[in-house]
Amino acid sequence: MAALFGTALISGCSSKPLAPKVDGGADVGGAGGGSAGQGGGDGGDGAPDGGGGAGVSLAAIEVTPASQTVTLAATSATSFSATARFTAMGHFSDGHDEEVSARAIWSSAAAALKIAAGRATISAPGTFAVTAMVDGVVGTATLIATLETAVTGGSLDPAAAAALDGVPAGPTQIAYPLGGAIVPPNLTPLSVHVARTSPAQSWARLRFTSGNVLDLSYYAACQTAAGSGCYVDLPAEITQLFVAASESQDITLVARVGGPAAATLVESAAIRLAWSNVPRSELSAGMAAEAKSHRRGRRPESGPERQPHTAVDRLRDAAAAMIVVAIEPARLNGALVCGLVRHEPRCASLALA
Repeated sequence: MAALFGTALISGCSSKPLAPKVDGGADVGGAGGGSAGQGGGDGGDGAPDGGGGAGVSLAAIEVTPASQTVTLAATSATSFSATARFTAMGHFSDGHDEEVSARAIWSSAAAALKIAAGRATISAPGTFAVTAMVDGVVGTATLIATLETAVTGGSLDPAAAAALDGVPAGPTQIAYPLGGAIVPPNLTPLSVHVARTSPAQSWARLRFTSGNVLDLSYYAACQTAAGSGCYVDLPAEITQLFVAASESQDITLVARVGGPAAATLVESAAIRLAWSNVPRSELSAGMAAEAKSHRRGRRPESGPERQPHTAVDRLRDAAAAMIVVAIEPARLNGALVCGLVRHEPRCASLALA
């Protein structure tokens, strides 16, 4: 593990997360929340049954309910799920209405949401757009999934949670990650480093919140790091819960450390983080290309003759407008961690020792 106050490098695996699926099994949604693809649903794209005869066309689709909220329930220690039902009502040019749910191609750009024939299954908190399409006519609705839970990592003293939920007697600080950082979804485990005021502080509580959709407390042993700090490794099953929620607003993290007997309970100030929906391998490629172009003394192509069309394109062009990215080892201080959050490129600077 990196030392608490030593060099901190962000690294992760290079595997790409699976793309979401539409009814019929086609992959949809590019990196960075691109538009949904059109996988084949049941039946073809012909006129719906009972379409009203020649010359009658589908004018609009209304997806109901327009918005609904579900609460995620635990399916295992670190997995959660909920279901919701939507209906697609077609409004036709001759004035009649009929349900077209079975013929609609249902989709969502979020990997955490799967939907077919109007039945949605969701595995992470957040606010999600649901789309139904028939004959090129599209209707949309919103699904909000909320999660309020506590998770215990590893073998922790049963008394730890109660002690960590007490009244803090002093302050501490989160040394890593830095406030404002953007975390790639395939960076695992993410190590959260916290300063300690006593070696007896061997337990930690990390509380993650985001608006009214997320309130998760993670209890774990705080492992001793170099210097005066300790750290907690967050598994992928936990951090994957934060990707979809980051599409709407940042994740707030507050850390506590305490321990048995006379160990003082201390709490950090809140920091704000966001989890990107673009994996580290793609972010690194975009940043390296941007740094290379600047070292050669030229700007990336721009203008109407080359419009950005991929997540990496948008990231590279945004970085060009914001800052020159240096990747030489002697200039790592101030390097950027970049990603697409709420479908927009965002970068945060690292302060490396």
